[in-house]
Amino acid sequence: MNKHLELNFFHIEGHYGVYQGWMKRPAYFIRRSCGLAALLNILIYEKILQVHSIAEAGFYLDQLSKPYLPRPWGIVRFSSLLAILNRLSPKKYQLVAFKKPLQLDFVVAFIQEALEGGHPLLLLTFNHKSPAFHNHWLTITGLSWEDGQYQIICSNWGQRRVYSLNKYLKEPSLYRGLGYFQELSS
Repeated sequence: MNKHLELNFFHIEGHYGVYQGWMKRPAYFIRRSCGLAALLNILIYEKILQVHSIAEAGFYLDQLSKPYLPRPWGIVRFSSLLAILNRLSPKKYQLVAFKKPLQLDFVVAFIQEALEGGHPLLLLTFNHKSPAFHNHWLTITGLSWEDGQYQIICSNWGQRRVYSLNKYLKEPSLYRGLGYFQELSS
């Protein structure tokens, strides 16, 4: 693997990707909308939506959230996000989901393949002890190898964050999902 592989990800008013707190909804709903923020990252990256300001991003987050009632667990399924993506895009996409055992080598190969193909990935985790991953969606935009550890570069809460993939995979979690959206061939 290359020591560093990172997409040319977008910035909005100095932020790295989208922050769900830009919504104008009640706090209860905002805390459960990380999946919508991750999806908006994809919609902007794929140039399906043009967003140039925090206000525009907040507007689109509010629009994306209208058909969904706030649930205690938020939006937890890739299929819901894929349906929104396909409703908004003139192109059609499919989900490419990680299905192998959650072993470091398999996960690294999957992330590397997606990034080399120009696809940011969505990572969903339930009940992980780290606050960065606890019941949360993140957008993976890069992968690097530093000090004997794989690092994932993510858009999380509108910030560029780097996390140890080795450490993340060692910690127990009730559920994890990893995937990306790929345009269907004509």
